[in-house]
Amino acid sequence: MVKSPVKIELGGRGILKVNRSEEGDLVWFHYGRLINVNLDSHFTLVDTQSSTVIELEISNATAKHGGSYQVLLMTEFCIVRDFIFVELQGK
Repeated sequence: MVKSPVKIELGGRGILKVNRSEEGDLVWFHYGRLINVNLDSHFTLVDTQSSTVIELEISNATAKHGGSYQVLLMTEFCIVRDFIFVELQGK
């Protein structure tokens, strides 16, 4: 389950939140490009202390952070995908 669209003020922060019902690996993409939170300081995986809620935080958002995000949940038997659209607001 994904709440979309997510609205973020320019220079602000926003949370992309996914609820999952199965264990597996989550992978995030922005316009089809893999998001590596270790290499991009604008992105952080947030520890929600819940095994079912996963959050990707976008901080100090710029215009390039708007658009289509995709999240994949990969389990042993299937892949589940969902999309989140991010709208940037402000001047």
